[in-house]
Parts: sequence; C-alpha cells; structure tokens
Amino acid sequence: MKKRFHYLDILKFIAIFCVCFYHFAQVPVDLSSGFSISVLANRGLFTLCSVCVPLFMMVNGALLLNRPLNIKRHYCNLAFFFAVYWVWRIITFALLGAQAGYDFSGLGVEGLINHLVLMLDFGKPLLVDHFWFIIVYIRIQLILPLFKFLFDADKKDFSVCTLVIMAAIWISCFAVRDYRIIAAALPQSLSALNTDSLSAYSPFNDIYGIMVFYFILGGVLIRCSERLKRLSAAVYAAIFAAAATVQTLLYVLEHMTYGSGTDLVFGRYNTTTTIVMCISLFMLAGACENLFEKHHRFFAVFEAAGQHTISIFYMHWLAGKLVLPALNLPSGYPVSVAAISAMVFICTAISLVGRKIPVIKYLFGAVPHTKDVKSA
Repeated sequence: MKKRFHYLDILKFIAIFCVCFYHFAQVPVDLSSGFSISVLANRGLFTLCSVCVPLFMMVNGALLLNRPLNIKRHYCNLAFFFAVYWVWRIITFALLGAQAGYDFSGLGVEGLINHLVLMLDFGKPLLVDHFWFIIVYIRIQLILPLFKFLFDADKKDFSVCTLVIMAAIWISCFAVRDYRIIAAALPQSLSALNTDSLSAYSPFNDIYGIMVFYFILGGVLIRCSERLKRLSAAVYAAIFAAAATVQTLLYVLEHMTYGSGTDLVFGRYNTTTTIVMCISLFMLAGACENLFEKHHRFFAVFEAAGQHTISIFYMHWLAGKLVLPALNLPSGYPVSVAAISAMVFICTAISLVGRKIPVIKYLFGAVPHTKDVKSA
C-alpha cells in the first residue's frame, strides 16, 4: 500500500482556499484613491493568495514526476479528464446563462462549435476565464512523459537538464517580470531597457511556462527533500514571511510609481518572491508531516478538501456567481473568510456524496476502472 503524504493534501487545501478567496472575497478597497494603510493591508493579504495555483502545480509535479508512469493509462485518463472538463464547461455556461437570461438560440451552429467544442469564451455576462487553469493543467499532462524522461535519467544528467530548463524558464518568465517591477526605482538608462525580448528564449510563453516551472519545481523538491529538511520549520516560516513582506513592499513601489498596480494574485505568479514563498511553504508543510499524521482526525476535513480540489474548483465558480450574491452577506475580512471556508467544505461534502452516485461520480473525480497495461 502506497504511503499517503498528508502535507501534500494540506497544501492542496491551502491552494483551493486561496483560489476561492481570491475570486469571491468581499473586501472592497479603493486602489485608485492613493496609497494607504488599508490598501497595504488588503494587498498584503492577497499577496499570500498568490501561492494558490503554483502550489497545486507543485504538488502534482511532486506526485507525478516521482512515480512510475504508465503511458497508455496516462493518456486514457487524460482524455477522460478532458471529457469531464467539457461537461463542466457546458454545465457552467448553461447555469450562468440561465441566471443572466442569455439567449442561447441566437448562437447558431458556428457559435455552438466555437464555444462548446473549440473552447472560445462567451465573454460577459458568461465570463469563465477561470478555466485557463484547467487548460494549463491539460497542456502539462500532454507532455508529462517528456518530463518523466528527465526525472528517470541518472543523477548527473538529471541535475544538468533541470538546471538548464528551469534557468531558461526562470529568466524568460520570471526575471522579466521582476525587472519590470523594480525598474521604476532604477536610473533612466536601466529602466528603459526592454527585457521582454528575453521571453523569446522560452519554449513555453507566459502563464504556461510559469506553471511548467512550478510543476517541475515540485518534483525537484521531493527529490531533494532529505537535504532540504536540514532546515527547521521555523526557518522556512521565516523565509516565507520575509518573501511575502518583500513582495508586498514591491507592490508599494509599483503602486506609488504606476498607480493602482496589477492583480496581486494572478499578476504575481511569475515573480521570484512567489517562488520563494511557494518553496518555503512546501517545505514548511513537509516539516509538519508528523503533526498532520499524529492528529489525522483533526486535519481529516482539510485533507478531504485537498483530495477534491478539481471538483471544488468547478463548483466554486457556480457557488460564487449564483449562491453568494443571493445571500447578500456583508463585506469584510471575517465574513469573507467564514463564507469561503463554508463554500470549500460544502463543495467537498457534495463531491464526497457525488462520488457515490453512479455515472455522476465521474464529474467529481472518480476514474473509470482500466485494466493494468504495460507502458508504451
């Protein structure tokens, strides 16, 4: 029987909670009226949420890159995963469309093909841009066997290849973004440099390369975990706090120079400070594995949510768009934390029950039984 690492489920719970909080927390702050303490507090809080999708990718990289891969089964499961995504996409459009009074009859044949087969977004009022995450995940799974060859290589080749690949992606996807943020504080001769051209060196542009980096990073951390465990949990907690502080201060610099600045969650996935936050949080959770195992009953509900992240991800958009507005909850941090917590755990319960219902169970993470086959 395979050992289950409790801390990986806890990390996925943190990831899905941060995603839900980022999308639907009601903590309005006017970012356009100038910088203030309330703006700093708000942006500092959302800075912490920037670990959400990167953490999910790291956990999946840790799991998938360090275990045997059955090629045929992998692609069969991926095809099934895509089919489930397609069904959820239709469900989401249908429910949001009905709520908004959208006239689907005016789509025509070409519209149905574009939106439901070719995955073109409907746009407002049926904006479902959160689905980018699923597409990124599918793209990574398509080329997973290529990464597995890297991880199955001998130690020397693995070290050289990962160093080159991750350095190239970091320079083109992360260093460019880092430079843009700090450029405002540099002399004109340096701030005017166009570093965007460095992105041409990456075979994976924009958000896809960013998530590939985190996926490989998770696999690397598991391979190096014994050496990294030499540092205590307190050290990793301090590193996380320092990185979060630096990232918030960088926002201050950006805000004072350019105005309200960018989205501090999606807009910070590709910063080196987020990498440091993710690594330190990943290792901090690993250092607490004995705690999670010893008090498994207490953490079981959080682990359950971590084990159902994909189905929670599908349901949270519908809950946030259709249910939360009807509740007319007051804004504020305590209310938002309570509401998002309830959303995550209710969606977890629905997923647990849904997995016991024939046919419907496949929408909630159940995988059809397949015969054991040899790798292609």
